[in-house]
Amino acid sequence: MARASPILTSFNAGELSKDLSGRVDISKYASGCRRLENFIPLVQGPLQRRAGSRYLTETKNSGRALLVNFEFSASQAFQLEFGDGYVRFTAQHGVLVSGAIPYEIVSPYPVADLWNVDGTPALTIEQSGDVLYIAHQSGRYKPQKLTRLANTNWVFSDYSPNQGPFQDMNLTSTTIYASAQSGSITLTADAAVFAATDVGRLVRLQLQNYDVPPWETQKTYTTGDLVRSDGKTYKALTSATSGPAAPTHEHDNAWDGKGAVQWAYQDPGYGVARITAYTSATVVTASVIQDVPNGLNLMPAGVVGSGNKTKYWRLGAWSDTTGWPRAVKFFKQRLFWTTRLGVYATVSSDYENMAADLFNEVRADCAINMTLQAQDVNEILWMEAGKVLLIGTGGGEFVAGPLTASEPMSPTNFGIDKQSKIRVRSIAPTIVGNAILFVQRAGKKLMGMDYQVASDNYVSTDLTVLSNRITSSGIIAKAYQAEPHQIMWCLLANGKLMGFTYDKEQEVTGWHRHPIGGNGFVESICVSPAPDGGRDELYLVVRRTINGQTKRYIEFFERPYEAPDDDGTGGDAQADCFYVDSGLTYQGAATSHITGLDHLEGETVQVLADGAVLPDCVVQSGAIDIARPASTVQVGLQFVSKAVPMRIEAGSQEGAAQGKIKRIHRLIARFVDSLGGLLGLFNQQLDDISRRSPSTPMGTPEPISDGDQELGLPGGYETDALIEIRQEQPLPMTVVALVPQMRTYD
Repeated sequence: MARASPILTSFNAGELSKDLSGRVDISKYASGCRRLENFIPLVQGPLQRRAGSRYLTETKNSGRALLVNFEFSASQAFQLEFGDGYVRFTAQHGVLVSGAIPYEIVSPYPVADLWNVDGTPALTIEQSGDVLYIAHQSGRYKPQKLTRLANTNWVFSDYSPNQGPFQDMNLTSTTIYASAQSGSITLTADAAVFAATDVGRLVRLQLQNYDVPPWETQKTYTTGDLVRSDGKTYKALTSATSGPAAPTHEHDNAWDGKGAVQWAYQDPGYGVARITAYTSATVVTASVIQDVPNGLNLMPAGVVGSGNKTKYWRLGAWSDTTGWPRAVKFFKQRLFWTTRLGVYATVSSDYENMAADLFNEVRADCAINMTLQAQDVNEILWMEAGKVLLIGTGGGEFVAGPLTASEPMSPTNFGIDKQSKIRVRSIAPTIVGNAILFVQRAGKKLMGMDYQVASDNYVSTDLTVLSNRITSSGIIAKAYQAEPHQIMWCLLANGKLMGFTYDKEQEVTGWHRHPIGGNGFVESICVSPAPDGGRDELYLVVRRTINGQTKRYIEFFERPYEAPDDDGTGGDAQADCFYVDSGLTYQGAATSHITGLDHLEGETVQVLADGAVLPDCVVQSGAIDIARPASTVQVGLQFVSKAVPMRIEAGSQEGAAQGKIKRIHRLIARFVDSLGGLLGLFNQQLDDISRRSPSTPMGTPEPISDGDQELGLPGGYETDALIEIRQEQPLPMTVVALVPQMRTYD
């Protein structure tokens, strides 16, 4: 028989897979848990009970909704509720209203198209100031801009750059000509070019013959003469001999020398129009954006055969015919969009300009157009910007950026290289420190990608390898919370919420489960800064059955209890502890009748009144009557926090303790900032450790405190000897250490 008193000092490995139940040899085994629910493993090692979720509002008609974060600054953040053809807004822990009703705008997206077939969100969104740029991953929707003009004035508009992007130049003999230089014109082709789905598509027409001669110095010109200079067309406004300065201006008029010829800018040698109506495969109506060159409008509409038509034309790369962008991202002062295989970047620092050349000259700041070329590419699903632009596809991951790092990124200094073949899911990745976290294609693995100097490559690591069963139903959404703890929140297809505490520098990777009170089924999540900017908050859309009806509520996780400083200043009052789900707070004159609980009609709720736990109540007519009057009351649904550390390996006289009969006869648990709870052996009757101290005055609650709880365990002998810590009351709990005293029998 061997006696041992090991100490468990850290739990930050989180919940480990049962596949590791025999791996006492790995370093994270001793700091892992067999089961971890509604506890957060902190980087420092302890387990801290998560705070409750506060009820904010019901979604419109309790319909399904997608939450989107809009963060103008740490103190100006909004949560956008995208529902069936609408968007509503919450901010500052309240509903944005216009008059007495929730402020709402019309959205182009029906609820059925807010998610992909695999359950992942279908919108990819990038923000710049007061503007959200939105792409839809189906490729069926025009890209959108959602602009905040005022808190109750938000506007959707099409993102429609007028100078591209365009497909490659036509290489066939098919020609197109225009009926006029400007205004509403007719475009006529001599073969089938157009489709009914081309309405809204751009067309670019370039001069085919170059009858317009180049400008020359010291040449006599007559008013009305046309010349070409610097890729542009100019018309003489005076009759004179030209001077020494060739015209290069881009608008209005200019002289080519003192007393010489005055030239009027005409066009860049090409014109751009947007198709507004479809007549046939050879005829469409278009609205001119940039005047068509003189040489292209010599024939009336409907006349085919002679005249100055052109085979140098390009159709827009985006349309209902070809598909619209599916992802969007800012990178190096450009706005990048992707279609199925295409990568398009705007002109540098001009997010509305897709001009790939300027007057037929490709310059360094012009737009970038490129197509992914690789075996088994499938389609582009996301982009993430760091030192390089990471591109995720169903066939693997790519890195895009300047070919020569010492030179500015430009159309001629831009490339895309294959990095790995992990394959990804259509969930936007997140940069955490130096790592990029993304979800593998099947949804069961969270991957971390970072740059490895030794291989000069980006390498991906499986962050679920020690907890491979926890995400078995598939991750469909994620949101990163940086403060107060570094947690990647992951939503699974089965409505379960998982947390992942991650600190690469401290080598902390800990998964934890978070069952939501009232059998809550989570449908959407996002993270926004708190109104005071002091922390990040997780927002959730939770579906429950309330009083026999399906309800969906927007809720957010409150912050955990903070104890006063050592000098007694700061911190939270015990009455302000919030450890109920879908809960609300009453503050005011002492009362025993609490109203405003209509969202929990018919539900049994927990009550914390002035810091003391009172008996549960049932909500009737939106109200409860509590056992005694109180001025601060927290009311909501119960959620249970549970931790079961891995089997203890304390050794025996003949080696390992695993599989041998053992008995824990005494247990010391060290807590900080805690009150109440249950402690004992797993699958046995747990002991209530919420004992009342004789020094606590009558009529006041036992205070939240630090200290050790010692427990004698008269239980029998077994091979597992698992410990369980549980908190079922609406109170805080932080576990910092466990010290079992045990005997192992060989």
